[in-house]
Amino acid sequence: MARKPVTKNVRSATRPPDAPGGNRNDKRKARTRARLMGAAVRVMGERGVDSVTIAEIADEADVAFGSFYNHFESKDAIVDAVITDLLEVIGDSIDAATADIDDPLLVLTVAFRMLHRSAEREPGVTSFVLRAVFDDDRLLDAFLSRVRRDVVRAAAAEQIVVVDVDAAVLMLTGASLMATRGVLDGRLSAGEEETIATNLLRLLGVTSAKAAALVRKSGQHLAAS
Repeated sequence: MARKPVTKNVRSATRPPDAPGGNRNDKRKARTRARLMGAAVRVMGERGVDSVTIAEIADEADVAFGSFYNHFESKDAIVDAVITDLLEVIGDSIDAATADIDDPLLVLTVAFRMLHRSAEREPGVTSFVLRAVFDDDRLLDAFLSRVRRDVVRAAAAEQIVVVDVDAAVLMLTGASLMATRGVLDGRLSAGEEETIATNLLRLLGVTSAKAAALVRKSGQHLAAS
């Protein structure tokens, strides 16, 4: 079988293959583990977590079925490893992109646009996230907590008026995830990214003029980062 590529942005939870200090066997194991995790993301992103078997993950990774158990004790274990890895990757990427931004609404706008861009740039990873987010509380809670943080900050700064924070956060997060699914499925085009971000801000009661300014600034920030 031809070797399958490892899905980008899913890092092995073990020592990276080229890291100093590991022997040849450690590096080989790390590469195999990374291939299995990348394969799990691809096939589960296409068909859903419950529809995929260990044999299918091993086949996609071009790894012998029995070798799977040298790295993970079950399908649940590899799903857990992938989600743990993705939480770190997603969190780190958003934090790095927004570290120098003080405006909470601008942080939200940048995060929205990064999520939507992932549908075009990393469709396999994005598809997995969108399928898994409602099945694993850690993923959903990670999205909700980030949105809540910036909604609360924006309300405290009197940029927006929020009557019910829980409802606002759920509606905004749900709309963002569904818009990303729309880009992934082709119902929305990647070129509508600015319109999507504008509409999400409008859900918070941001004026059209302010939303347009935030979208413009977010684009400039992403281009420079």
